[in-house]
Amino acid sequence: MLKKGIILLILSLIFSSCQGLRDFAEFSGVTKIVDDIKESNMHRLARKKDGWNAISNKEYKAEVEEVIKDISKRPINKEVQFEETTFIIPEGTKINQKIGNIVDEKTGYGIYIYFSGEDSWYKMYTPAVAFEKPDKGIYYEIIYNDSTIELAQKIIKINGFKYENWDRDRGEAIKDVLKRPMNKKGQFEGATFIIPENTMINKDGALVDMKTGHRTTIWFSVKNSDPKISKKVNGKEYSIFFDIYDTYKANVGKLAERIIEINNFTVKKEESYYDMSGDKKKDNYIKATIKN
Repeated sequence: MLKKGIILLILSLIFSSCQGLRDFAEFSGVTKIVDDIKESNMHRLARKKDGWNAISNKEYKAEVEEVIKDISKRPINKEVQFEETTFIIPEGTKINQKIGNIVDEKTGYGIYIYFSGEDSWYKMYTPAVAFEKPDKGIYYEIIYNDSTIELAQKIIKINGFKYENWDRDRGEAIKDVLKRPMNKKGQFEGATFIIPENTMINKDGALVDMKTGHRTTIWFSVKNSDPKISKKVNGKEYSIFFDIYDTYKANVGKLAERIIEINNFTVKKEESYYDMSGDKKKDNYIKATIKN
């Protein structure tokens, strides 16, 4: 088993050295196997004494419950660096730098509150991270469960985390973005695109409002077999996508239309979207273009 794991690790390092081999790795299933190994290792670390899921370990459960009660009484005033940003956490705690969870410094027990820069089923993010690293588009989530819900809500508030899918706030943010000049150069996967002022393209390709931290439902991609809206840059074909049904005062289609036009994307056929610029929803279209 150990030999197999070493072989897979070596293969993953080899495949990461060039794009063609990375694609082969994904096709052959090696990437998924390596990801599964990483996930398994993460869950193993999480159940250790200083892990975020120590409470599920019978050996630590009672002690962790007491630690949560104790930490919940403390002021939240300690600034701690984690990866590429700083979070404010309770006095007398630290962040487990391996897996991102809060740990009581006195007892060494981890609690079920952790920060993650990876995709998670529980989506939250903080705009503050975008302000610190706008060139990288880094967003962190905070994950918790029933055992830490009250404490987590305090940490969420003091750090400025927001629910990603607050449609009303996001819609208002996009209305504001629509009013801005198209004068910002955004980098994505080796290409430069013109985007609205005070926005950015994050690492996943999504257009983000840097004033509020809200992600729009407009995103860029470099890996698509049949793009409807595309542009070639330095031999690569880039695509732009948007949610035509995003209607809550958002006017995402109108914003996408501006970005498509100023960046000279080719639209293969008319793309319809819902226009919410008036009082009522109506169909509008991004016209097909033909470019040499």
